[in-house]
Amino acid sequence: MAKLSDLPSELLEQILLCLPQAAYCSLSQVSKSLSDFVTPHLYRDITLLVRSSEHIPRVDTLCFNFLNEPKLGKHVRSLRLGVESQVPSRDVRRCMPIEDKSKHRLSVKKAMSFLETWRPVLHVRVDDFREGLETNDYGVHAALLFLLVLPTLQHISIDDKGDETLRPLKYVLDNIRAEGAAGDGRLLGHLESIKAVTYHFDDETATSYPRTVTNDMCQSLVLPAIESLELSAVNQSQSRARPTINRSRLFHPSSTLAFLTSLVIRSTTDVGEILHGILAETPQLRLLTCEAFCDTSRSPLEARTVGPPMPWISLEQWNAELSAVRRTLETLVISVELSNGDNTFFDQPDLKPHVSGRLDLGWFDRLHTLEVPVPFLTDNAFLWIGSDTNYLPFAPPNLRHLTLRTDMTDAQRVYPWDTSIRDKGPTFQESKEEARMRDQARMDLTCIFQIALSLIDQLPHLQSFAVWQPPDPSLDMFDNQLEDLRTSCKNKSITAKIIYPMLLRWKNPIHWNLARESTLFDTRCPDSGLFIRFFRGDRQGIPLGLASQYHLGEFKKHHVRRHR
Repeated sequence: MAKLSDLPSELLEQILLCLPQAAYCSLSQVSKSLSDFVTPHLYRDITLLVRSSEHIPRVDTLCFNFLNEPKLGKHVRSLRLGVESQVPSRDVRRCMPIEDKSKHRLSVKKAMSFLETWRPVLHVRVDDFREGLETNDYGVHAALLFLLVLPTLQHISIDDKGDETLRPLKYVLDNIRAEGAAGDGRLLGHLESIKAVTYHFDDETATSYPRTVTNDMCQSLVLPAIESLELSAVNQSQSRARPTINRSRLFHPSSTLAFLTSLVIRSTTDVGEILHGILAETPQLRLLTCEAFCDTSRSPLEARTVGPPMPWISLEQWNAELSAVRRTLETLVISVELSNGDNTFFDQPDLKPHVSGRLDLGWFDRLHTLEVPVPFLTDNAFLWIGSDTNYLPFAPPNLRHLTLRTDMTDAQRVYPWDTSIRDKGPTFQESKEEARMRDQARMDLTCIFQIALSLIDQLPHLQSFAVWQPPDPSLDMFDNQLEDLRTSCKNKSITAKIIYPMLLRWKNPIHWNLARESTLFDTRCPDSGLFIRFFRGDRQGIPLGLASQYHLGEFKKHHVRRHR
């Protein structure tokens, strides 16, 4: 059997891509040749999150290694810093223990020498960093690490609690933006490598961070060369203002995002306000994903309104905000999730009073891919057999790919309810309400099926048509319905797909962004039969895991039955 070191470099590269980070550390100690080959992978993606108050990752050690061997920092492509959402906020610095005082003094000396090289460019007060370096402060070392890897860094992800932890990094970022705005061209060479920014969203656990008035580092992270921005702006404590009052409070970039092509808004209550603040500054935006989410147990909609009552989702407002990108937008994805995290799935708030209007994309000439909840394509915020499905006047004229979501229906909320953790089984009333909800969910799916057939007949330029199945597999469409969808698409020469979210099918929160795509009919291979593929993270560029916050919360409370 061939040794790893004897394998062709191309094959070894593919093997390394399948290994976890811990395996890189082990392989790097096997031999000198393997160490040289593995080192770029070892440092490519760095995560230094504070995951508990007792354990702080050793950013100081990594900084020391990079100061000793600057070439190691050139391997870094992705950097993630900050504090996990469940870790309590602190008004004092988070400091790492000093294990070797002589080595620490040498590290501080080298760090100060490195920071001196930045003084002419950023005009930072180097002495501001000395105290933090000497006390081994996590935030100061995070700022130092950011500067060490700037020439090659492509993606930065920040999880900010709004406390003192990342204040030094914010100070550095603000200086960078200020000097860049003043026209200092020396910064461009350092910043042009950063193409993607993620703020306030944990893509491993789908956790969004409550936004406070202090954690506004996103403003500092809006760098001029970024092409992709993913942010979560959950606002749980502030009241929702009327459109004429401080509309740009939530997010408003201080400069035009001239190169931004992809914007993903995760788990955000005030999507309309975010769109108002940012879309006018994105002249090249092509992909827009909006995940509207509100947990009324933490943020009651009635308490968030100042002045006359306003719908949570005003599609009239969304139409107006989206018009800013109607000449460039090519892909639009929208999900909606209104829930009460304290209640069971059959005792959830009614969405109908909180949605108004109809999504009108008739002027979006370049929009070719659309994924939205089914009610957005009808004349009502809820489904019924007589819903107006004449969508053609409101459809993008060049729509090629349409995907229907089960959001805003009762089918989206149902899950296998585990009552074994309770002292007593469900009451008669609870059983009655659960049965009623499941019947209504099945009725909603029947409506979705009928609307799907109608849309296939209406839209003349469709090339592919997909339907999401409900999270709970017990509500999947019947085989004869899937066959009718396949036949309708085949008659129109349209590729037909069914998408299954795997969170409740495999009953594990780690699969929150995993989906199974079943192709019922493919125009490129009409005789190929059923074809199945799995996607994690995104499906051909479209983010996955949308509208899953409620079910993830139920997993944490052990309300989901994991075994039949």
